[in-house]
Amino acid sequence: MRKVLPFWSQVRNYTAVASAFIYNLNIFGISAKNICTPGFNCHGCPWATFSCPVGIIGYGFGVRSIPAFALGSVLAVGIALGRLICGYACPFGMLQELLYRIKTPKLSMPRPLRYLKYLILLLTVFLLTYVFGFWADSAYIRVNKPVVAKDTPELDQGIFADKNRSYFANDKYNTTVTAGGFPVPQELAAGADSGGLKPVGLSAGGLAGDSADPFSLTEIADNTPEDTAQVSAETAGGLSPVGLGTVGIGDLLTGESPASEVDSTAVNSVSVFEQLEKKTEEQYKDSELLVEVTVENLSSLPLDEFVLTPVFFDKATGEEIWRGDDRIYKYHVPAGGSFTTEIFTVPYLLHKADIVILSPQTTVDMNYSTLFCTYCPVAAIEADIPSKLSGISDVSQLVYATTRMNIPRLLITVVLLGLSIFISRFFCRGFCPLGAMYGIVSRFAVVRITLDKAKCINCGKCDNVCPVELDVRKEVGRSECLSCGDCVHSCPTGALKRKVGL
Repeated sequence: MRKVLPFWSQVRNYTAVASAFIYNLNIFGISAKNICTPGFNCHGCPWATFSCPVGIIGYGFGVRSIPAFALGSVLAVGIALGRLICGYACPFGMLQELLYRIKTPKLSMPRPLRYLKYLILLLTVFLLTYVFGFWADSAYIRVNKPVVAKDTPELDQGIFADKNRSYFANDKYNTTVTAGGFPVPQELAAGADSGGLKPVGLSAGGLAGDSADPFSLTEIADNTPEDTAQVSAETAGGLSPVGLGTVGIGDLLTGESPASEVDSTAVNSVSVFEQLEKKTEEQYKDSELLVEVTVENLSSLPLDEFVLTPVFFDKATGEEIWRGDDRIYKYHVPAGGSFTTEIFTVPYLLHKADIVILSPQTTVDMNYSTLFCTYCPVAAIEADIPSKLSGISDVSQLVYATTRMNIPRLLITVVLLGLSIFISRFFCRGFCPLGAMYGIVSRFAVVRITLDKAKCINCGKCDNVCPVELDVRKEVGRSECLSCGDCVHSCPTGALKRKVGL
């Protein structure tokens, strides 16, 4: 039985508890599922803040798409810290440490068993999920983040695909685009400003002076309904005030109040925040948002029809507040191909909601029997049990993992936790694919523990305290080392040191 150093064991527990709290801030409504957690934490948990890199990587290979961000984040953490995360920032590792403190006879894990986690990584995260990870009777798509812009005359066409430039070739806009990339309203293309400042780059032909029909900033402010500038009559012959919302510079100089200003009685009965919200609603109520969406056919089958539905979700509550009609597109998209829709409009609600483009063709039927998540004990503890306690039947916010309670996963969890009472960090050492990924790059880590052989007296005290039963003098700083530091503080000669640097 290895000797446990109480102080450093407690430090690891404190940092692991802090990590568990940070990993599950969604209990307070804080969620960042597009970021991978460095430690092992299931994103199927209803309180999870981040996503599990193992689940994301497994799903990515299941749909034949390389999850570059997830792989990159694991490699970055591994190269920076090695397996230090396993020792100090993994809640499931902490649970195993606590179980091992139960007073029972202790056993050593057979050394060949440590290589099982690399086989599990290869099969259940990469190979089997890639070959058998999904099935599909029809093509399925990925809907990329929509490109949006407010429908105003000063709109920069450059944000949209070239195929949609024809949207602006109508009665509302000139087909000529200025040097700055701005379409020009027809009614502003003619007429010259006699006393104002000529804005460079906003004339119909390009730069001011290059065209016979330049127009001024004053004319733009006067004729653009979406512009928030307040142009005072006293400044018509000089520099036009712009960009200060409902009350412009001109109003401040002249002392005049805009027509939309709230009267004094309303101020007394309505809070400032309610006034601002009312003004915002008034400002955007007749506005439209231009939307362009690109979809990718991720399957090996061609796609001939798909449906897109624009939906707005409230930024504060996450509730759906507006849903548009289903937009049916009948276009042939070959396997691996993509398609960009024509521009369409929706109400402007970005001041209070997020726009999401939904599609039934994004659903993929996963064969979870090949995915590590199906048998993951972390999923059983952090997804299944909280789901039951919170009364939620399906809490997975992403499609990376299933949260259904299943007997095999529960049995595996019970067995692994039971063995962790007798064998130190049994799951970490023999079955954890995240630890395997960190272990592959840990010998190149910036933070690692090194041995000065000249100072070593071969007393063996470091071996006695190692939580993963290493032959410390041969294996410290390598793939199985958690960089926990127990050996450093047990060494009587200072031969072991934590090194930071290449």
